Amino acid sequence: MEEVTHKIPECGKWLKENNIQVFSLTPSALLLASQIKALLDIEEEKYTKGVGENDLFIIAVAKETNMILISEEGRQNKLPQLKSN
Repeated sequence: MEEVTHKIPECGKWLKENNIQVFSLTPSALLLASQIKALLDIEEEKYTKGVGENDLFIIAVAKETNMILISEEGRQNKLPQLKSN
């Protein structure tokens, strides 16, 4: 919620006005985020231009709560060499 509101204030305002449900991080979501981080070959805190730590948390919470994740990512016709991008 905070990241969306920071990047696109009008979207954050709309989300708040429409009572979007905000989920908290749980220990199991943190573990899942750590597993995703390992799958993407991200070592320690060496994030690249692609996936950030917040992204991992958001994906993990969506997976844990069985929710649909909507993203503003564009299609990548040619996948980057680094999985984390």
